[in-house]
Amino acid sequence: MRFKEILATLSVVVSLVAIPVAVGWYHNSYVLGGHPEGTKVITLSGVAESGVWTLDKVNGTNYWWKDFKPATIYLQEGDKVVLRLQSTDVHHRFYAPQLNIGPIEVEPGYIEEVHFEAQTPGTYRYYCTAICGDCHFYMQGWIVITAKGQSPQEPPPLKCVHEFEQPPEDDMVAWGRYLYQKNGCITCHGDDGKGGIENPNYAKEGDIEDPSYVKGSVPAHNTIAESFFLEEKEDAETFVEWLIEKQGEPNIPPPDVPRFFIVLRKCEDAIAIIREGKNCAKADPNGPEPPLQMPSWEVRLTDYDIDAIIAYIITLYEWEEEEEWEEEE
Repeated sequence: MRFKEILATLSVVVSLVAIPVAVGWYHNSYVLGGHPEGTKVITLSGVAESGVWTLDKVNGTNYWWKDFKPATIYLQEGDKVVLRLQSTDVHHRFYAPQLNIGPIEVEPGYIEEVHFEAQTPGTYRYYCTAICGDCHFYMQGWIVITAKGQSPQEPPPLKCVHEFEQPPEDDMVAWGRYLYQKNGCITCHGDDGKGGIENPNYAKEGDIEDPSYVKGSVPAHNTIAESFFLEEKEDAETFVEWLIEKQGEPNIPPPDVPRFFIVLRKCEDAIAIIREGKNCAKADPNGPEPPLQMPSWEVRLTDYDIDAIIAYIITLYEWEEEEEWEEEE
């Protein structure tokens, strides 16, 4: 009886050792060795909790505590590459439109392989385009292709920031700023709504013959006051005060703002986009889908939250100070 217990214990120990060894051999010798010699095989793991595609090894013992590093992939012109994409948690979608990669659905428990050749030197952004968690909008990175004999560029990684200073909710403008940061609006519209975030093959609405039709970057938010037809700083401040006051008294009279009902209509249009989302038009109908799309926030933000964001982005406009002229004596 004792011999059988020892044998059973040894069997369990051997299994615990042999299975990981066999999996490691299969991964390193069979899977990675199954590609042509000289191929660069790169494994990217999608981690929703951290909002990254990472080159780090992710497992059940480090998923919840490790600060995984966003992957910047460095390649040389002419490299033959295999990207092995895997999810460590939920459904992700990998997309690098400027390299004609994807979108590729990446499901937990499966590995998707992408084969391509690094042909044109440059710095290309990749994305996760399936909303996967609070850090989804930060889940971007870079593929850097360097010409032979040149030094690679060092683009800054985009890292999910979990903690922002939370103000009192009744401070409406400050609350709007907090939500703008916390929900990742800054990853598409830039810090302080300054814009300039690239969105390949994105087109604004309007006449396709208009030279400005092709946008190429996400709209800035620091000009919203102007697009609302708020022509003076005092008018913008009065409208924001009205937004604050109407929270407790919805039927308050209109403020003393020129063309108020046009301003209100513009504001309502912006609120509808936040609630319902909006798909970006393609500048080239045969080109890639713009990776940065406006999702619907209706189920994640209250009416007050949306008004707070509107109030905040109105305050971002930089008004020109009136110049004072002094007469020479």
